[in-house]
Amino acid sequence: MALAANSACITSPGVINSPCNDVVWIANDLTVNSSVGATGAFALKANSNGTFNLTNNGSISNSTSSGISYLSPHGGDITNSLSKTISGGVISDGGSGNYTGGAINNQGHIGNIQNLGSIDGGIVSWGNQGPVINKIQNSGSITGGIQSDGTISSASIVHGIENSGFIIGGIANTGSSAPFFSVISGGIINSGTIADGISNFGGSQIDLIRNSTSASIITGGISNSTGSTIENISNSGAITDSNNAIYSDGRIGALSNNSGGLIQSLATSGVALNLDVNSSIPTLTNAGTISGGANAIYSGGSIGELNNNLGGVIEATVPSSNALSLDSGSIINTLNNNFGGEIRANVSGGTAITLDPGSSITTLKNAGTISGGADGISLVGATITKLTNTGSIIGTSGYGIRSDAYSSIVTLNNLQGQGNIAGPLTYTGTLPTNYNIIINDTNHYGQLAGFSITGGLTFGVDSSSILSAQTYLAVLSGLTSSNITNYSSIFNTWTNFNSSYKWELIAGANPTTWDLVVAALAPPPPVATNITGAGTIYQSSNLGTTVNPVFDGGTLQVSNAGSVTPSFTITSNNGVIDQNGVASNFTGNITNSGAGVNGKLTIVNSGAGGSVALSGNNTYSGGTEVQAGANLSISSANNIGSGTLALVGSSTIPATLTTTASMTLNNQLTVSGDPVFNVASGTTTTISSPITNGVTAGDVVVEGGGILALTAANTYTGLTSITAGSTLALSGAGLIAASSNVTNNGTFNIAGKTSNVSVASYTQGTTGTLAMGIAPSNTPKLNVAGVASLAGGLSLTASSGSYAPGKYTLLTANGGVTGSFGNLTTNLSSYTRLGYGLAYDANDVYLVFTPNVADTQQSLVNTASALQNIYTLQNSVLANSFSYDCNEFGANGVCISVGGRNTAVSAANGLNNTSGLLIAAYRPHQNYRIGAYVDQNLSVNNAGSTVNLGNNTPLIGLFGAWNERLDGTGAEVKVSAAYGQKNTTINRQVVGTSEAGSGSSQLNSQGAQVTAKYGFGVVEHVIVAPYVGIRYTQNNMGGYTEGTSATVTAPLTYSALNTNATTALAGLGASYRFIPQAGVFGSVGVETDTNTANGTYSATGVTGLTPINFNANPVKTRPTATIGAYYDIEKNQRLGINGIYRQEPFQAVSTTSVMATYTIGM
Repeated sequence: MALAANSACITSPGVINSPCNDVVWIANDLTVNSSVGATGAFALKANSNGTFNLTNNGSISNSTSSGISYLSPHGGDITNSLSKTISGGVISDGGSGNYTGGAINNQGHIGNIQNLGSIDGGIVSWGNQGPVINKIQNSGSITGGIQSDGTISSASIVHGIENSGFIIGGIANTGSSAPFFSVISGGIINSGTIADGISNFGGSQIDLIRNSTSASIITGGISNSTGSTIENISNSGAITDSNNAIYSDGRIGALSNNSGGLIQSLATSGVALNLDVNSSIPTLTNAGTISGGANAIYSGGSIGELNNNLGGVIEATVPSSNALSLDSGSIINTLNNNFGGEIRANVSGGTAITLDPGSSITTLKNAGTISGGADGISLVGATITKLTNTGSIIGTSGYGIRSDAYSSIVTLNNLQGQGNIAGPLTYTGTLPTNYNIIINDTNHYGQLAGFSITGGLTFGVDSSSILSAQTYLAVLSGLTSSNITNYSSIFNTWTNFNSSYKWELIAGANPTTWDLVVAALAPPPPVATNITGAGTIYQSSNLGTTVNPVFDGGTLQVSNAGSVTPSFTITSNNGVIDQNGVASNFTGNITNSGAGVNGKLTIVNSGAGGSVALSGNNTYSGGTEVQAGANLSISSANNIGSGTLALVGSSTIPATLTTTASMTLNNQLTVSGDPVFNVASGTTTTISSPITNGVTAGDVVVEGGGILALTAANTYTGLTSITAGSTLALSGAGLIAASSNVTNNGTFNIAGKTSNVSVASYTQGTTGTLAMGIAPSNTPKLNVAGVASLAGGLSLTASSGSYAPGKYTLLTANGGVTGSFGNLTTNLSSYTRLGYGLAYDANDVYLVFTPNVADTQQSLVNTASALQNIYTLQNSVLANSFSYDCNEFGANGVCISVGGRNTAVSAANGLNNTSGLLIAAYRPHQNYRIGAYVDQNLSVNNAGSTVNLGNNTPLIGLFGAWNERLDGTGAEVKVSAAYGQKNTTINRQVVGTSEAGSGSSQLNSQGAQVTAKYGFGVVEHVIVAPYVGIRYTQNNMGGYTEGTSATVTAPLTYSALNTNATTALAGLGASYRFIPQAGVFGSVGVETDTNTANGTYSATGVTGLTPINFNANPVKTRPTATIGAYYDIEKNQRLGINGIYRQEPFQAVSTTSVMATYTIGM
């Protein structure tokens, strides 16, 4: 960097931290940080040798010349930071485009100027080298404006000037540096305020001026001088000026005043939009407000198209002023005042639209309001080629239209009149050459009221009119017949408007009023044609008038629901019926058009829903096709003639065949896509021919609640679906093996098949039923190649015969079975007493015949009864063993007793057993003894052999006793315990159809007893001993399963059978020794169960079996008694015999035991 007068202010390279005067800036970037910064004759000057970027964080000021003088052509950026200042002297043109002053004076190329602070003195760009500023962005304030004598543009820049702050002093695009013309490329975007306007002159160009928001303001207006161009002006804010808000004598490419936008002249003599003689605007669009004192719009040039849209207002606010004024020679090609638009002058005077001599409007369309305090439209030596009025044209104190003797309106089309609040269109002066009334309806039609008129008009009815037969009153008023140039050809003379109506002009209420009469024309006689031409549509309502009942390649569309009664013929070109979303019935016969002709009938549906019923005796032979969305309904096979019946659905939209009565179809039948067979409830439709694929693979969907019966081997490969309530039945040769899947939510009935049925896969829902037949010798099954997914029900129809226990295979699925049938219904009970049920494995479903439940239950009852006796026997042996004792001791204190026992149960089969006994005891002291015993079963007598006990394991017991005296008097306490087990074989008896099942288990018996007695020697050799005690016993048999054999196909599995009882004992015993070597003894007592568990006899394996309470009504309190005698054959040797009677817990069951022993003491 090279510096002039003061270099000490540069404290580091490229930084000014203290005041500097007259800094010449040569290279590199520069940052001003000092609050005084750069000052002097020129504060900063960028030399022409380098690229410089300047950032002002302090102050750059010059009160007389430029704050920044930029000469470099290399495009550096200037940034003025927030709240910082760049100031210079007032911009001054020294002549020939030489400018001095300005906060920024550019003669080179500046990249971007970004201002966040204050630029006082403005920005000027000038010089004969074509100065350039790429872009100016202002969010602060620029005082002194922006003046460009070069280019504000760059290929990478969207907009040349973007202002969101304040620009005071306006923007001037001067264009004075020839041969360079000023350009603001990308235009000016203003979302802030621009004071003092925007001017474009000297042949300059501004691409765009956009006042972008409702808060955007441009005061001082916009000026575009001769030869200059503004490509586009778009206003959403406010553009105002005390004279002309927008003035142009050059070209404005397009001007759009948007909704909410305001273009306004603030002076009573001002013009909002002033277009001078050299001006042109191809397109002018207004949806906001254009308002001026003298004129809203004044044009001396040309406007291509002016559109005043909904919400748009073009207004002159000062009395006697005109809203839109066309000066001599000016042109508007098209003026559209659209619905909701207003062009209005002050109600106190003035005209909405004035056309001065030589001016013209080619097309004027008014659907809004054109109103003036004087006239609506005034022509003075001017021309409007075509004026169409569907809105209102109003002259408050004058007329809607005023046309002087030198003016011309070539054609006037008018709706204003009846039904318009403004009343008839009023007119004065020279009449239009052509006048056409517009009629919308009987209450809205045009009326023209003439006042002081001259010339004549040709009257007509506009072609857009909607006529009705009636008289339209006062369509013309204020005109004599001489003012109607075609009077002679229309007065009381009919003119055809179209093929339906004609009109004529008649005299009205007075000689200058004329009415219009409209009458209907008689329709021409119809010309009947055949239903011809592929794709040509004819209406069924025209049959008998314009349409013959002959199908010849065309389409007959059903017009209305109901019957179509004619009989039809079909040519070799075939025919089509379009269902059209309604239900129809073709009741006539449909036949071929001649010998050798095979006509085909196709049903389509261009609507939604509906059906086509054929109910005639139809003999056409080319076949029938039903397409996707169509529904063909028949009540007889004769309704569809001969030939192939093709149901052609799509992948999502079915073609439907509805049958309403039982029938057999012999036609060849093809399916494509997703056809539906809708069979009425209570009816059966039998298809005797194979169903095959059509042009694509096809499905078969059965619905409607009836039965679709297939008796042939079908080859279609789509899915098969049966809906809830409907049935698909196979019989005879009927097969659907080629179908990709069977989904059954209704009934799949194969009971009529005598051989196996094969399907690819099978899915049955909860509402589905599989119906099959079953016979003793032959049961056809369902073979599934894939997976069978099951739910719902299975219905089996049985044939008579002898059924045996075992299983029948109903279904085999190679891919596996999932789920199961929820219920089974069958008539098997009419042919067999066997039980039956379903069984499953991974790939199969079986019907298993089992013995009759009642018979099996009774066999269990019988077995339980036999087991009661066995339990009684074992429990009696256990309880009696607690009385075993050995009381003859020798010198060694040892006692040995051997003997035998027989116990009999009072049962019908004479159950008893015989055992050998061994009892041993030891007396270590004269007051107590201990011992053990073995009771070995030798034989069991059990007639009937329902239950057999093994003899291999003995009952083993222990006992201990304390006695007060050896002679039996006094107190004695005895404790006994025993355990025994028996191998048990149970052979279930046959009852009816029940099986002779057999199984084995182990019956364990165990218990303990404590007794206490006290002996009284009442007389010599007689002892009486009352006793009490408590006993616990239990008998447990483990669960078991019967074996399987040729005669046992349903073996039962039994649960464990456990019983136990806690019993209180009480009684009185007595003994009498009648000689020293012999005596007798006995006792009587009672037993009471204090706690019992009697168990249940429970088996599974046949459905419906119930557990049996093993002792439903136990005897809780029971008598018992003993009696016996002994004889001492030698010292310490004794023979004994005794008997025990016991009432058992089972009703009417008792036991009697007899024991004989030989005892020796050692």
